[in-house]
Amino acid sequence: MNAKTFVVQHEWDSAKTSEVVAVVSKIIEDPKNGKLPKGFNLLGVLLSKEAPKAHCVWQSESKASLEQLLSSVNPPTKHSVSEFDPIYGIAKE
Repeated sequence: MNAKTFVVQHEWDSAKTSEVVAVVSKIIEDPKNGKLPKGFNLLGVLLSKEAPKAHCVWQSESKASLEQLLSSVNPPTKHSVSEFDPIYGIAKE
């Protein structure tokens, strides 16, 4: 896999926090159980303590395929996907 690294920033209305937590919990469990589709690797999830916001670090072959995965999961959030070059702390494959 020629993986690229992406950060997905999620934001949501605080009234939807329990719904977001349910979706995120399932997404976090999928890689642990080998249930993510081939070509995707969830490297980390960072949850803000100050706002209803999270950052998820992914590896994927392309931005388009990651956006397609996100639309199939349909988290109750507004999100944006940005590509990054890892320079420290994330192993390159």
